[in-house]
Amino acid sequence: MNDNLNLITSEERFEQRTSLIFKIVTIFFITFLFVTVVYSIYSYIEFNKLKDIENNLISQKSDLSSKINQFSKEEKLMRDVKHRFGIYKNFHAEIEDFSEIVKEIYFRAVGTNVEIMTINFNYDDKEASIRVKSSSEQFTRFVNNLKNTDFKGAGSLYPTIFYPSPKNEEVDQAIKEYIVYIKYRPEVLKK
Repeated sequence: MNDNLNLITSEERFEQRTSLIFKIVTIFFITFLFVTVVYSIYSYIEFNKLKDIENNLISQKSDLSSKINQFSKEEKLMRDVKHRFGIYKNFHAEIEDFSEIVKEIYFRAVGTNVEIMTINFNYDDKEASIRVKSSSEQFTRFVNNLKNTDFKGAGSLYPTIFYPSPKNEEVDQAIKEYIVYIKYRPEVLKK
């Protein structure tokens, strides 16, 4: 005979399995509920911290806004003028003094009998184009004076300011007009 006798019926076995499954599901749900509660508490605490920070920033904004509103109209205008003047000073420090370059061009035209018609500046390329009316010999003297990198003429304040441009001169023989292109060094003016 069989020594192992099974005294549990199939209904009891089914009931044990069902009970085990319910215990596992119950443990899972209890664990899930515990994790959810802990996470909810953590989220609530963090939310309150962020809300406090937000309220603090809103109060600081309100304080600053009230301080700004306390300034009189004149103070606001003066602050605006001071800001604009600062921008102007920065801009003015960056630009070249074209009047000095024009004076130097006229110093180099002395004695050449050329009539300077227009002077145009290309700020980006640091180049000037000068349209003159003259005879060809006088124009050649003017170009030589202008492209001289160490000019020794009378009245010249910046003898090394100009140097030759890669662009060629333009000539209109019919009306005796010429255009010469010359490069300039703005750093010479700032010395």
